[in-house]
Amino acid sequence: MAGGHGGRGRQGSLCPVCLRATDAGRCASHGQWNRGQLLTRYDKRQAARVHWTPFEPALHACPRCLGAVAARGSAMVCIEHDHGANMHGPFQVDELLCAAGQRESAIARERIGRARDRRARRQQPIDIQLPSLDELGDVARLAGAVAVVAATLAFLAR
Repeated sequence: MAGGHGGRGRQGSLCPVCLRATDAGRCASHGQWNRGQLLTRYDKRQAARVHWTPFEPALHACPRCLGAVAARGSAMVCIEHDHGANMHGPFQVDELLCAAGQRESAIARERIGRARDRRARRQQPIDIQLPSLDELGDVARLAGAVAVVAATLAFLAR
């Protein structure tokens, strides 16, 4: 987790393992992280869109997206995010997540994804079906028949 490399992309503030907010890069559960290793809110949203189970860890993975990394000179870069404003890396080898960190991070990411799915299901519009005219006619005829029977019984009861 040590090292002096900062990412050139957006500045993150979330622990790459548990995806919780850090205090100046320090996670209460996972210690100090370099700013290039920290996830951004965008990274977290992207992680929630992926299903992480089953997950098979690699030897090393990008701390921000758990993606594959490749050597570029003396540094490691995320293969999928090695470009643009949201670039992941470059990282030193000791800044990458090992298998245990990847597993824990995948579990946290899956939990966030399931919570996102639950919120999406709760926010779906309710489909209200109004009865068709045929059904309304049937209901009106039934109500009329019930009214005739009730009036007949009331008349006979007198």
